[in-house]
Amino acid sequence: MNHGDEEDIPFTRRGFLTTAIALTSSAFGAGGAIAQATENKAEYKIGLPLEKQWSTDFTGFGGIGTPRVTLGTIADGVLYLKLDSTNRDSAKLVAHDIEANSGIWETTADDYVSPPIIIDGTLLVSVLSDLKAYSALEEPDSTLWEHEATMDIVSWPKRIKDKFVVPEYNAEPRDSGDNDYSYEQGRLALYDPDGTQQWAVEGEYIEYPYSYDDSIIHIEGKQYRADDEYHVSSGRVVSRDFETGDKQWESSDFDIWNIRPTRSETILTHSRNDAIRGIDSDSGTVDWTVETGIGVKDFDAGPSNVYIGVGNDLQAIDYTTGSRRWTRTELSPFDINYYGGLLFVGADGGNFYALDAATGKTVWDAAHPNGVGYLRILDGNLYTFSQNRVSVFAGKRGEAIAALENSRSTEGLGSISSVVANLLGRDRALSRAETDIENQQYESALDEVTNATLQKQSVEATAALISSGIVYGGARNTGTRIQKRRLQSWLHQSDELYPLQSGALRGLSPDNIIQQGKEAEEELDHIRWGCSLLSLVSQSDDYSGVIKKLARVNNQHEDLLALSKDLAEFEDHIPVQKWKSQFVETVDSDLNRLEELLRLGNQAVRLTESYHRVQQSNAEERLNLATLDSLIQSTQSPTSENQHPIEYIEIALQAVETFTTAHSELTQYDLSTVENNLQDSIDVRHTDYSTAEADLGNIEELLSLAMESETDRKSTDFTHSDLSSMDIQGWIHTALRTVSTDEMEEIRNTIRNLKHGVWKTEHLHAYSPYEFEVLISDLYKDLGYQTQVTTEGTDGGVDVIAESPNETLIIQVKQYTNNNIGRPTVQQTAGVRDQFGADKAIVITSSDFTGTAEEASRDFGHRMELIDGRSLKNMLSQSSLIPPGENVRVANKQPQQRQ
Repeated sequence: MNHGDEEDIPFTRRGFLTTAIALTSSAFGAGGAIAQATENKAEYKIGLPLEKQWSTDFTGFGGIGTPRVTLGTIADGVLYLKLDSTNRDSAKLVAHDIEANSGIWETTADDYVSPPIIIDGTLLVSVLSDLKAYSALEEPDSTLWEHEATMDIVSWPKRIKDKFVVPEYNAEPRDSGDNDYSYEQGRLALYDPDGTQQWAVEGEYIEYPYSYDDSIIHIEGKQYRADDEYHVSSGRVVSRDFETGDKQWESSDFDIWNIRPTRSETILTHSRNDAIRGIDSDSGTVDWTVETGIGVKDFDAGPSNVYIGVGNDLQAIDYTTGSRRWTRTELSPFDINYYGGLLFVGADGGNFYALDAATGKTVWDAAHPNGVGYLRILDGNLYTFSQNRVSVFAGKRGEAIAALENSRSTEGLGSISSVVANLLGRDRALSRAETDIENQQYESALDEVTNATLQKQSVEATAALISSGIVYGGARNTGTRIQKRRLQSWLHQSDELYPLQSGALRGLSPDNIIQQGKEAEEELDHIRWGCSLLSLVSQSDDYSGVIKKLARVNNQHEDLLALSKDLAEFEDHIPVQKWKSQFVETVDSDLNRLEELLRLGNQAVRLTESYHRVQQSNAEERLNLATLDSLIQSTQSPTSENQHPIEYIEIALQAVETFTTAHSELTQYDLSTVENNLQDSIDVRHTDYSTAEADLGNIEELLSLAMESETDRKSTDFTHSDLSSMDIQGWIHTALRTVSTDEMEEIRNTIRNLKHGVWKTEHLHAYSPYEFEVLISDLYKDLGYQTQVTTEGTDGGVDVIAESPNETLIIQVKQYTNNNIGRPTVQQTAGVRDQFGADKAIVITSSDFTGTAEEASRDFGHRMELIDGRSLKNMLSQSSLIPPGENVRVANKQPQQRQ
């Protein structure tokens, strides 16, 4: 099935996240097959290494203080952004040239304006109840067309294929508070770029539309806002025909909170307190389910794993077996994107990572100064966003695609010249380059583009000779003026940025590159029309190489200055003169090495800072850190030849910090076993780093869970639970003594479930008889079973069937207030057990059992179980199910305007 280009994929975001990525600007068609995740860097689709092209912060941009940047659209080499308002200025819409890293236009906007969406030169935004279109080619002034919403609010428009898709919704006030609303009615409309409406449909609240093949997929359901939180009452996935808007199918109602497209034929859905499900894009049926519980920040899927961010953790779970493949405990993920064997992560603190999707190991990282990180991948380039900063990184794929597009340009070639160039092999070379890019052979593609460029230059020179250089020279002079303007812009910026004015690298300057730029500027001044063939050939270099060098060193200035200050701060621990000497040697001669030095320098500072914190925490009073100290010292020199186990060092430092904190917080617990295991792991020899990393990660996770559990234990009311505070304390003791992370996670989850609400007798009678059966079905689903409520009249009174890989259960449910369950019910349920091929029969009641019923159960042995009202309340209290009347489906706080 054709899904279009692999990178042409929608970026709809989580409804419960901040609006920086809650709804992205553009919705693209879902991509094709996903390459298998791999540890072989040569096979990563984006093509490592990623090289920073530029980084810009919009502090002071057009008078704005420190605005948050929200991506609208990337189109035709332009970033279209919204800058949020600050206490100094109103919101703005901005068009920013990607290649030149410079502003094209900006305009003041309403605070409630959506990020701009672009199709064929038409810019579309929503402002509360209005939809407004402008020309994208110049600063928006007068509208091309406008529409007033049929409903109360126009949500953020989306681009799907060559149309605008616009959701609307009604917001009905609730009695619970002034800012509380219900969202139960919605509308979805499809518009041409000229404003012509193709179709519109109405229904329940509609959000997150995106494209799949010839369909539009979206959520439809009911939600409401209470006490500054959003809740979901119902939610399902709906598929509509793109041309007509007719409904094709809808999924079951799983209280779906948000959806995420993938590059396969699967829609990912998330139910807030339940699970992530993979739904077939053609039918709406559920292909697989991974139980998650609450706290999910973001998620995505690869060929066989679903990747889930919960709290500070990032987990890879096999969605066919439910088993955990790997866990990273320290990333604080916010935005997760699988792409060609890598998992790209935007995190809290403005951090960004690329992880090998199969192993979870970091293969690339970068950072912005602050904010919450999110990212986009398009045409082999990575765009990172946080707070007021945007950065662009190019992989080998992006470099090859850009070179191919530039070489395809026929600027300066007439129609005859173009034909001649193709006859000489230019067209064939470009076709081979395109095939190489598809096969991820990026170096080969660049070689083919070089061949095509040589053919073009040869024909250009010949054309210039034949025409006496007049027509050709005019076209060339236009290009020369553009290059000269770019060159002068970068030179002017270099003069302002260099040399560095502070820190350990003070005085560092790329003087040779700046001089090359000035010489190129002089030579460009001497290019004239009608020059000789020899001159034309000798001037075939347009100095783009010099411009790229200037751009790179200018874009590295901020990172160099930050590192310069950091090195000065730790000059008592780091040999700063060695670092400065290395930077002086490379700043003019090897920009790739310069980037590597920046990475290593920041790494040395980061590890030194972490180790300094460890030393200040008095960890050395309990642990021998000599081995770790030696490893860290080896990372502090730029000339060290050792291959440092960086990931091991980072995990070890994190584990030691966590242990020190736990030692002060868990004073009534015996941590000696954990301490011994930790000491063994930080005394490890180099051949055992991989095993030690796993052990350290488990220790860090165990202690973090223990501290969370202890905090929750102290603040939880156990009055109505069979568990006591002392029971939990003993349980924590056991898990620490056995160093069992799984057991500690179970403790943490049990206490958190109790905090959600303790079930009481009156809760069991708040349901109708059928709803009570569904409650029991949900309880066993929470325990890990696949469940179904049977139809009325099933033989033997079986109400629920629960299945797991290990057993099948049949359950009869009795919702009584005063009556106790007698022997006949037990005998009846046991009698149909074999008829269903079940391993065990269970009778559950909200009341109690008679003595004869309990006697009969004992006669049937372990294949019969009775659960009375007291036990049922205890089971429900320890589950993730929330008692009726309590807050349900509570999400993270969102902006008041629903997007």
